Amino acid sequence: ADSSVLVLWAVGGTVEVNLPVGISELRLTDREGRERAIYTPEGIVKLTLTESPVYLEGFDREQMKALAKFSLSIPWLQMQQGQPYPLHCAVENVFEEKIKGTISVQVSEAVKVEPQTVELRSDKGEKRSLDFQVTAQKKFPTGSTIPVTFTADFGPKPRLSKTVHIEVQPEWLICGPFPNPKTDPKAKDSGIVPD
Repeated sequence: ADSSVLVLWAVGGTVEVNLPVGISELRLTDREGRERAIYTPEGIVKLTLTESPVYLEGFDREQMKALAKFSLSIPWLQMQQGQPYPLHCAVENVFEEKIKGTISVQVSEAVKVEPQTVELRSDKGEKRSLDFQVTAQKKFPTGSTIPVTFTADFGPKPRLSKTVHIEVQPEWLICGPFPNPKTDPKAKDSGIVPD
């Protein structure tokens, strides 16, 4: 009817989320249909998501619309120790008026980010792209990820927050791809045996 539902789940394992819903009371339903009320005095619901979806009702639609437009772009390269890693934050003003505030970045103490805070002024409907650089200051174990949290604070409006996880460069190198003599006619003259 006139209501909206958020469907939330984790892709593999579990994940903790802090979702700025802008409302103090919501309803959460699991896949089996069990319902429970959630009280969020600060307008932020904290959930532990699994691979089984849950359904959230009663949130501020404008708040969710703004959160959906607060996007982050991550380059495909993995982070290497001591090397700056570019992060792009795209912000679209979906509110009905001009906004003024800040975008800040939070990382662990072993990671440096520049700049840490950027001022943002945006007219209604305007899209902006902000660039940040993240640098790992110490060696992280292979296979670990570094969480980077972006927070948008627009004064009286609810704060928007999103977290991305950057993979640490593994301690091995990849060589290739090599031509396959069975599928690539040019590879037959390359000296590569078709094994």
